[in-house]
Amino acid sequence: MATAENATAAAEEAAPSTNVTRVNPDFVLPDYVCCVITDGIWIWFFFLTTFAVLILIVTLKYCKKRLAKPRFKEKNKSLLLRYVVAEDRGAVDFVREEPIPVAEFLVYYTSRRKLKTVDRLETTRILESFPKRRQPPDLTAREPINAKKNFDSVSLPFDFNRVKLDRSPNGDDDALTDYVNASRVDGGERRWIVAQSPQEGAGVVADFWHLVWQERSPALVMLTRTYELIKVMSAQYWPLFVGKTEQYGDFSVTVIGEESYAHYKVIHLAVTSLMYVYK
Repeated sequence: MATAENATAAAEEAAPSTNVTRVNPDFVLPDYVCCVITDGIWIWFFFLTTFAVLILIVTLKYCKKRLAKPRFKEKNKSLLLRYVVAEDRGAVDFVREEPIPVAEFLVYYTSRRKLKTVDRLETTRILESFPKRRQPPDLTAREPINAKKNFDSVSLPFDFNRVKLDRSPNGDDDALTDYVNASRVDGGERRWIVAQSPQEGAGVVADFWHLVWQERSPALVMLTRTYELIKVMSAQYWPLFVGKTEQYGDFSVTVIGEESYAHYKVIHLAVTSLMYVYK
């Protein structure tokens, strides 16, 4: 029979095999070690870095909003023109006023996409050359019930060529307006509908699919991402994954296929309606 002393000795022999970390009280840091980074220091470093990034983001958004005020607009235009002339190597010369043949478009686009500042300058000049008094009215887009459906107040459809939704009154506020931020554009042999990217809320995504269904649009061309850096450019108005179905108001959208290329994607969608039918 094992005695108490033998049991203690056995326990002491087994102790080194356990995963217990022992601290040597006589341990002294070498002279070449200046400091020790503990877990607590890493946590503080993470919080301070996160706080600094948030402060930077808020500051940039504030500066952007401040510079957008009217008193800065003329100064910004002047600086933009100087930048184009000085930095873009005479980029204004790339702007063509005559139509671009299809065979030359790819070359022209490749050269222009390297000079993005020209687009802003060109747009500014076009808007300035078009007197305000000659612009068609856009009163419908500015009505309070419709204003909330606009992603921004810069691109608003004119009253004479805006697309009107065929509504079936069902008692809600959306049935009171036929408005959607979309305009008809006559391109000669082809006709287009130019629509603003839908935003979340106010039934805008459902209105967008109502527009697609009503006009029997065979294809949608999205010219922006859903977001760029920290700025939301568009709502996610279609399902993210192949085979997934989502409901947007009275319309059901399913992704049935997806093809990825170098600079764009082709997504095949199936749209069905629970309420509307083709006329």
